[in-house]
Amino acid sequence: MGSFFMPRKKKQSKPSKKKLLIEWSKQVRNRDCNKCVICGKTEHIQAHHILQKKRFPEYQFCIENGISLCPTHHNFGHFSVHMNAVFFSEWLRLNRPEQFRWVLEKMVEWKKNRLHNNITTAENSNMQP
Repeated sequence: MGSFFMPRKKKQSKPSKKKLLIEWSKQVRNRDCNKCVICGKTEHIQAHHILQKKRFPEYQFCIENGISLCPTHHNFGHFSVHMNAVFFSEWLRLNRPEQFRWVLEKMVEWKKNRLHNNITTAENSNMQP
């Protein structure tokens, strides 16, 4: 019986978080026709997370959690999402009602889970001698 070579299976590596965010950004911008959804500009379009990645990591790769914006409406203008959250919330409610409802549902879920976790933690700390 002769010897034979069994090639090792390559480990299936997970895509890096950076690659996933790049792909998420492309999909958000493609959905929005590579235009700022507020003013229609097509230069330097950025995908913005509506629910913060840090606070809502479970939604950081959800297309519904993204919106395409020009630099003025993303970061720099008086009516940018980072400078004027009230304007953006109202704009989203009026112009993207389905996406607005999705965001509200996720925020309510998050609030309920947070409240439940706080109650559970308090109950557990009260049970200790």
